[in-house]
Amino acid sequence: TDSFIAAQMQIHMIDGCTDTYTEQIISTWQELFQLHVSLSTIETAIAADRIAHSSNQTEKQFLEYELEYLNSDITKVTDKFKKVYTERSCPEFSRADLLGGGCKASTTFPGQVIPVQCSDTNRTLVDVATGKSIIEISCNTESVWSVAIDDLVCISKCSYEDKIYDVGEIIPIKQADEGYRWENNLSTLTCLIEKGPENVTAIWTPARQLDIDECEEVGFCGVGSVSCLNTPGSFTCTCRDGYHVNAESNTGKCEDINECAIGAIGYSRCLAKERLGT
Repeated sequence: TDSFIAAQMQIHMIDGCTDTYTEQIISTWQELFQLHVSLSTIETAIAADRIAHSSNQTEKQFLEYELEYLNSDITKVTDKFKKVYTERSCPEFSRADLLGGGCKASTTFPGQVIPVQCSDTNRTLVDVATGKSIIEISCNTESVWSVAIDDLVCISKCSYEDKIYDVGEIIPIKQADEGYRWENNLSTLTCLIEKGPENVTAIWTPARQLDIDECEEVGFCGVGSVSCLNTPGSFTCTCRDGYHVNAESNTGKCEDINECAIGAIGYSRCLAKERLGT
């Protein structure tokens, strides 16, 4: 009987301790107890009938002894049945914020695993005592829940660009701003649980942008540079005579000034040399 009930509990435990599950298990308990009562009634009735129709005194005494033993055994089995029914399960609890979070008395058994999740799909279930995500709880061998039910809390999941992500999900990180890089060469974000002194929250992997020091590279500003000054997210190159930072090329580096270009300073000098053949 006990193993049959346990099997029924395990088979029907799909979405947690729902009303449908509870009705199924309580109904099974009642049917088995009714069967036990019916069989006991039949057995005692048969024994009593045999006594009534027996003419042999020795046989009658034996049958009376047998009936007494039968009644005693029925009482023991009934008491055991009631004890298993009332004491074997984990304590009942009811949580409206959990799907299937209404485990009633006599509807669980030691070793059974109960799936649990928040009713609100935008929230995830965590154990505030450990800061860990919870998707199931178990009824241990001492008929005690594996976690304290009061420590189960539904918290908001991580969000990113109008999308919701559960704890443990990983997404690619966006490109760092120009002139910056992600600390530790971070390329992905993971939704994590952060346990504070008073509460638990879901957060993304801590991500910090660091300034790229372009001036660390030797000769970064070019051969015509005098100095390189690193600035937040950028840099400034100072050029020596004959070089300039060309705004058109948008490199920010020192480039040679072509004095012989038409309209540039020194153009007339270059033109005179050309006409003199020099």
